[in-house]
Amino acid sequence: MNIQELMANWSEYEDRKIKEGSDPKYFSYENEWEVAYLAEKIRKYNQSIPEEDVNNAIGSCSRIFSTPPLRRMFVQCIMMQLR
Repeated sequence: MNIQELMANWSEYEDRKIKEGSDPKYFSYENEWEVAYLAEKIRKYNQSIPEEDVNNAIGSCSRIFSTPPLRRMFVQCIMMQLR
């Protein structure tokens, strides 16, 4: 899976974060809708990855960061977990 494809077009996500008063550059793994959005986006670009593997990678990366990370860093962490 290409990280550039995955990082493209987050406008729906960004709009919702802005409406909530949050910075869209940061990923909040404590927000269920953000986790669901990311998991769906990953599965959209690579349907061969089992949903459980995606969820496990998100959970693993959530434990790595003590504060909400930059979205790009979080996605890169997940991609490393899914290799």
